[in-house]
Amino acid sequence: MIAGVLIYLCVLAVVAVRQLHRTQTGEAFFAAGRALPAPVLASTLLAAWIGAGSLFAGAGLGYRVGVAALWLSAGAWAGIAVVWHLAPRVRALTQLTVPAIFQVHYGRPARLLSAITIVVAYTAIAAFQFAAGGRLLAFVAGVEPGTGTLVTALTCIGLAAVAGLRSVAWADTVNAAAVIAGFGTAAAYLAGLDGAGFARVRAEQLTVFGTINPVTAVALFVPVLVLLLGDAGMYQKLAAARDEGGARRAVGMWLAAMIAVDVLVIAVAVLGSAAVPMLDAADTIVLHVALEVLPALPGLLLLWGATAIILSAATTFLLAAATCAVHELAPGVAAGLEGDRAVWPARYAIASLGIAGLALVQLFPEILAMALWAFTMYGAVITPPLMAAFFWPRITARGAVAGMLAGMAATVAVQAFQPAIPAIFPALLLSVSAMTAFSFGISDT
Repeated sequence: MIAGVLIYLCVLAVVAVRQLHRTQTGEAFFAAGRALPAPVLASTLLAAWIGAGSLFAGAGLGYRVGVAALWLSAGAWAGIAVVWHLAPRVRALTQLTVPAIFQVHYGRPARLLSAITIVVAYTAIAAFQFAAGGRLLAFVAGVEPGTGTLVTALTCIGLAAVAGLRSVAWADTVNAAAVIAGFGTAAAYLAGLDGAGFARVRAEQLTVFGTINPVTAVALFVPVLVLLLGDAGMYQKLAAARDEGGARRAVGMWLAAMIAVDVLVIAVAVLGSAAVPMLDAADTIVLHVALEVLPALPGLLLLWGATAIILSAATTFLLAAATCAVHELAPGVAAGLEGDRAVWPARYAIASLGIAGLALVQLFPEILAMALWAFTMYGAVITPPLMAAFFWPRITARGAVAGMLAGMAATVAVQAFQPAIPAIFPALLLSVSAMTAFSFGISDT
């Protein structure tokens, strides 16, 4: 099995390197020359969003509660439906980063605050993907998790640094195909030709709420919705579409593929609960199915899909963080550079942030908790003013900054004093309240 995973990594490397000769300018590196066709754009949006959270946390939830785990996925579906309406406007803005959009609507302070939030949060999220890759390699090949994490990080740094968004997007086209083929084959095998696999699962696993309640379902739905609506990597990719119509078509294709893949992942987890019952580490169900339940070829396809999930998410978050660092936090570094020299600051940024992510994994063993904190911080700080920029133009610069600071403070406070409470709800409430109050209740004069 490990040989099969290594072969897959080699294929991705070849795909990425083939884009190197077409990446001679900063725009080609960061925005793929603004020429991504709709199918490639849809593939990279899909592959990047199905990350280690889906592979481990989402599948583990499906193992425990059944198809009700799709409430977690439904938040993303609702977010993509909103993005479908926004896609032409995002492409028309031609802005590479979310902070650049903030500059247009709210000015320099909001731009700087959003840039810092994105770089910190996305580096932490990339680190979570590195750790997940280490866990996968440890499970499959028996290597030490730290070694697996290092291999994953170096692979992701290489894929992102070769040709930027162009290499990431085309590698993600392979990744998306691997995810669909791997999980589709596994789900079909577990279900059986006559659907007998579903008859072996518990009845409550096939109900709308399973073993959870409606409040828990909302708690699963909202954080994912908020995070997707503010995802900086998504906006960077939409800006790389060939045209406005292509951006909208790509998002429509992304939504259809996303629903299919989420259903397949949860189907593998639910059906796997009957094939591998009483599993202590429920979040490893996909790996158990690949190695212990499926025949060799379907098992290898599923492992390829699992590998693709981790690599695509890690490279997207790493590239988005580096793009933000170069364009927003160090804009003078690449100034005056032309041709191939213009992309080297971005490559240094990718390598530096990748190393920082590795350090986070070593310094903070509970990297999952850190990643969840980063998701919450990002959703509470970035998403409200970003959505207001598109849908509520009366929000002022002062209101946007006040809302961002309130969301940041609430996230830190809840984590410090009441970590059992889902921080996204109070943080989002305070962020929107402060944004509204300072826009309409306090004069800018």
